[in-house]
Amino acid sequence: RVLPGRRAPVLAAVALLGLRGTMIYSVRVETYLPALACLALATELAAATPPRRFLLVPVLALAILYHQSNVLFVAPLAILLLVDRPRGVAGAAGALAAAAVLVLGPYLLAAAAADHPGGFWGFALGYARAPVEVWGNVGYLSPGGLALLGASQLRAIMPVPATAATGAGAFMVLAVAGLAAWHVRQLRRGAEHRRLRLYGLVFLAVYLAFFLWWMPGDPDFFVATLLPLWLLGLILIADLRDRWRRPAAALGLVALLLAGNVGLTLWPMHRDCGPGRRQALALDRAAPADSDIVAGSAVQEVMLYFTGLTRVLEAEPVTRQPVGALA
Repeated sequence: RVLPGRRAPVLAAVALLGLRGTMIYSVRVETYLPALACLALATELAAATPPRRFLLVPVLALAILYHQSNVLFVAPLAILLLVDRPRGVAGAAGALAAAAVLVLGPYLLAAAAADHPGGFWGFALGYARAPVEVWGNVGYLSPGGLALLGASQLRAIMPVPATAATGAGAFMVLAVAGLAAWHVRQLRRGAEHRRLRLYGLVFLAVYLAFFLWWMPGDPDFFVATLLPLWLLGLILIADLRDRWRRPAAALGLVALLLAGNVGLTLWPMHRDCGPGRRQALALDRAAPADSDIVAGSAVQEVMLYFTGLTRVLEAEPVTRQPVGALA
């Protein structure tokens, strides 16, 4: 427990659920929110004393199956399982090995059923070798890439107008750097919550470094990093609680966050589901029943899901930068 009492943890949980990324994916069928839930639960299980490894194994495997990038979570998870727990090496290794089996098993079965020409690795990672310039580009390792990353992370928290993206992104990068510097300083001073601080810092470093290279302009990937930012923010508040006792102000900030994200994100989404939905429904009304429809990926997905039509083909390859649902 980082925050004392009963009200503060509840308010902290409401704040996490009120972030823009968690709000959007609470009403969309996607993998990002269930993956985040698995990461949060895995954190709780690994941080327990003693670690609840039996339950941790399937939760970790599920997080990776929801999104492959969560294999990166092994690094911060190792911090929780091993730091200040010198006798936990064997148990941690066993838990990670068991989770690997649970992940590889479905992949092997699916690859065999699909009879993929590239075999297992082609089935599992073939997309990563596709000629898509915006995936895994070293050109992102630059101030411009950092600004994209910062804007994407901030968009997972709150709305950011396109005209303010560069400045907001730079501000977010500085804010994250400042948060990290505070916790490094506290670690050097021997402050409490050592393991959780290290966990949050490693989580942020590994995920942000990977997605800076992979695709910093897609905010969807930065839903996972809401968890360490939230946790490190709570520990920062705990560090300052003797100097800053303003429960009413904290309640007001969370209420403002909720109201802003509902009013500026969820309500507009409710009123207008976007051009893809409009085009799909118009095509559904206009096209003859026996026609083959060729449409862009956004329109194709809507038609397959909402209209029941199955003869809908995708017209465009994935060669442009996806902006993601959070942009």
